[in-house]
Amino acid sequence: MDVPANLARKDSGSHLMFRTVSVGKKSDLRQLDESHFLSSVSRLEEIPWAPPNFSVWLMSTKTGCAVILAFFFAVSWIGGALCWMTTGGDDNWSDSWTEALWFSWGVFIDPGTQSGIAASEAFYKMWIAALFSVLGMAFNLLILAFVVDRARAIMETWSSQRQQVLISGHTLLLGWSEKTIFILQELSEAHRLADSSERVEFVVLAPRDKNQMEHDIKR
Repeated sequence: MDVPANLARKDSGSHLMFRTVSVGKKSDLRQLDESHFLSSVSRLEEIPWAPPNFSVWLMSTKTGCAVILAFFFAVSWIGGALCWMTTGGDDNWSDSWTEALWFSWGVFIDPGTQSGIAASEAFYKMWIAALFSVLGMAFNLLILAFVVDRARAIMETWSSQRQQVLISGHTLLLGWSEKTIFILQELSEAHRLADSSERVEFVVLAPRDKNQMEHDIKR
């Protein structure tokens, strides 16, 4: 049997294996009757409209978090340039707007840039370089975490949608209900009483999240 779907497994003993496979959403396999649909619509119409909360959107959505990071970057970059311009510059970077921006970009993206400031320079110049280097390092770590989280989500999606289960000679259970766990227990007990040394596999094909099914089976 070739099933592209999510896969979870649980070994019970040496010859039992359980697999759960998600095959879509529950809404794909059932339809709401007209009365239930109309009652739901009527209840929705009674809910008063509320204006969107900008702070909630900013803190709880990926787009909002990206906006926060972009704002933090812009403020730090321009702030670093302005602070450097007030120092009068040094032999490597003058206090012009262009070179101040380049200096701020360097210490913010590459903290090693601050090593270009000689130890004999004024303390406040070294302090500005160190401060914006620390801010840049924190920003880079946040960006790296954002990229890693996004990459992990993409990999999990690919694994969920493209993974295949290739087995044969198994016992297949279609759907998920409150009786599924009981049926799996009975099948496992029957196999144990039969005292068979043959490997037995059980596959559950259901419109339910794989992680939820795996959790219920392991309980």
